[in-house]
Order: sequence, then structure tokens, then C-alpha cells
Amino acid sequence: MAGRALAALCALLLAPLAACGEANGESILDKDVLRIGVRTDLSLIAEIVDGEFVGYEIDVAEFIARELGKEAVFVPVDLHERAPQLLAGKIDIAIATYSITQERKQSIAFAGPYVIDHFDVLVREDDDTIASLDELAGKRVCEIEGSNAVERLTDEHGIEAEIRSVESYERCLTMVDAGEIDAIVTDELTLAGLALHADFGADLLGAHFSQERIGVGMRPGDTAGCEAINRAITAMYREGHAERYLEKWFSDTVLDLSRFPVPQFEGCE
Repeated sequence: MAGRALAALCALLLAPLAACGEANGESILDKDVLRIGVRTDLSLIAEIVDGEFVGYEIDVAEFIARELGKEAVFVPVDLHERAPQLLAGKIDIAIATYSITQERKQSIAFAGPYVIDHFDVLVREDDDTIASLDELAGKRVCEIEGSNAVERLTDEHGIEAEIRSVESYERCLTMVDAGEIDAIVTDELTLAGLALHADFGADLLGAHFSQERIGVGMRPGDTAGCEAINRAITAMYREGHAERYLEKWFSDTVLDLSRFPVPQFEGCE
């Protein structure tokens, strides 16, 4: 990945740091402490272990805060709380598996992305009835309430599956283990953590569908803050930290880390 990251870094550095909108209230740059909304339920990505926040996104968040000269204070959020807590001012930014979509950009802004992910499918190793995305048709598929993974599966790829929405990925894993569902659909990084710690033999299809640009959620209007975060992400890749964070957390999983490219920014709106 190192060679590809260095080769692609020029594109990252030259990508425009687009304005995030007109100045509107306080910038994150005016703060000494950044309240960062993070997930706490995703193995390898963000969780609490022995009272400490740990994981890939925690490392990313701490790096960005250091580059901005701010103290990071982590605030647990779930999928439903990210936008409401941002808009209510309860958190300053969200680094919480927040994929950038046009729909979400109607209410909040994004810096980044800091990683390019894809959706995939987790199945039991001993299930030979699902070997491709098309074979999910008619199968029982689990998703987390508030996720957009199944929307990608059904609307973009026309897969008519039986969808089960639950409150947590742990519940999805329990249902797969019990034979109540056939597969879990979400992003590759999340699935890698689930597969690593599943109580049964789990595997990923390698479908790699629907590219997901995972960004930093922000309140609209903070142009200076948006550009500062993008500069921090640039430094994270330029100095090799981005690659090291992925290797630190996912080198022992089924993921091919060479498939994760250096992202190009689209700015905030």
C-alpha cells in the first residue's frame, strides 16, 4: 500500500479544499477542546476497552485533534444521534463511520473523506448457498437500524432480500449463529471486526459494492474548520500515519489493505 499511497498523494495534495459554506457562528478552530462523536460498538473501529476509547477511528480522531492543536474529548454516539447531536451543538465533529451522501449533505457538512470503504457481505463459512451478491435474493439479511447498507443493496443493485433491521451488530451475529438470518451487510471495515470475533466461522464474500467515502461530520458553515481538517488528513497520509492505522487494526483480518486508496477531498457544503 505504501507505494500506491505515495504515488496517489500528489492527487490528494492537489485536490481542492472546497469551501464549506459561508461562515456561520463559531468555528471548531475557536475551541480549545473538541467534543468528537464516536461509535463505541464496533470492534477494531471504535470501542471502549478497560475504560479507554480504542480503535482505528479513535486513532484518526486523535491525530486530527493534535494537528488542529486541540484536546480531544470523545462522546459516544449511535447512528441515529450523529446529525442531531452535531446540529444541537452537543458534539463539534463526528468521526463515526459517517459515509458522505448527498442526502446527508442537505443537513450537515463533511470534511474529508479520511478513508474509502466499500460494502460487503458476511456469511457463515459453511454456507455454500451464498457465493455472490446475486445469491442474496430471497435470503434473510441483517442490517443495523439507521444504516444505508441495505438501501445500496436493494435500490442500487436490485437485490430482493428479506431485510431484518436490529439495534446492534452483536444482535446480527447472534442471529447468524442461531440460523435466524443468512448474512450481514455493511461496510468492509465493520465486517472485518465482526468476522474476527464471531463465535462461528465467518467469511466475507468480497463483493466490494457501493464505494463509501467515510468523512468527518460537521455543522454547516465552518469553512476554516473544514479546510483545517482536510489539511490534517493530508498530513496523516503524507506522513504515513493513515497506512499505519489501517495496518495496526486490520492486518490480522481478512481485508486486503492494498485495496484502500488515498482519498480525494470534495470539501464541505
